[in-house]
Amino acid sequence: MRGKFSPYFFVGIIILVGYLLVENLIVTIPGIVAVPILLFALTLIIIDGIKRRAHKEK
Repeated sequence: MRGKFSPYFFVGIIILVGYLLVENLIVTIPGIVAVPILLFALTLIIIDGIKRRAHKEK
């Protein structure tokens, strides 16, 4: 059985993977840029989890 993920989840994961690839392979990202990017990605993933849980309870 496959769960459905919203676009929020996929965008959050793409941002995290992109950040990790750039950080580890290309150039170090300054903290003033990295922190908001990571917070935004985590927020999107958490929003998806909350929406899925609310939809599951209905």
